[in-house]
Amino acid sequence: MTKKQEDQLTMWSATEAVLLKHEGLWQSIPAFADAAAQFRRIRIEVNPEANTQHQDNTGITYAKTVERSNLTELCKQMALNIKSYAINIKDFGLEKQFEFTPSYFDKLRDNAIPVVADAIYDKATALLEVLGDYGVGNNEMEELQASIINYKSMNPAPRLVKGEVKQATVNLSEKIQEGTAQLKQMDNLAGNFNKRSPEFVSAFRNARIVINTSSSRKPKNDGTSGTAK
Repeated sequence: MTKKQEDQLTMWSATEAVLLKHEGLWQSIPAFADAAAQFRRIRIEVNPEANTQHQDNTGITYAKTVERSNLTELCKQMALNIKSYAINIKDFGLEKQFEFTPSYFDKLRDNAIPVVADAIYDKATALLEVLGDYGVGNNEMEELQASIINYKSMNPAPRLVKGEVKQATVNLSEKIQEGTAQLKQMDNLAGNFNKRSPEFVSAFRNARIVINTSSSRKPKNDGTSGTAK
């Protein structure tokens, strides 16, 4: 990962913090909510893509393949349960966030699976009280958690050959471009909240500034030390 990419991902984290704080506000505009949901999904995938460039590949054992299949099925069903709940309460952002394509999990790299699974588990935990009517209880949560733990224990850091490292770098760059496109969509729509919540707009604009931490020059105090990307 380059220093520029690290700076961009730092900005992503700051932006996500603002989105989380004001979630009830921006979900009122479907286009903004859709861009936020897509950005969040890409953000979940980016960290494992970055880590791939430094890991060791020891091969996929049969047991690991079986556990991956089991974890994938549990994640798919839990995501569908959450999506069904979101549809019923008309939570557009939540629905989009858990609207996975049939092949989504199959295309994830080995080390990305537990990251996505953790995100699904965390959301299900937060919604556990309301997911009972959708087939989710303590047993289902414990089963998912156990599968995540088992899979992580079978997923040692892989040693990648030169070509795989190059591909991981390309994937990371592409995902950052995809995430940037969603952020720019939110940039275009953020002005709609000027009257309702100038605090949100100001915080969002500030979070979207990428600070060049590799620069040896001290940042100016006139607001020109970074750029939104």
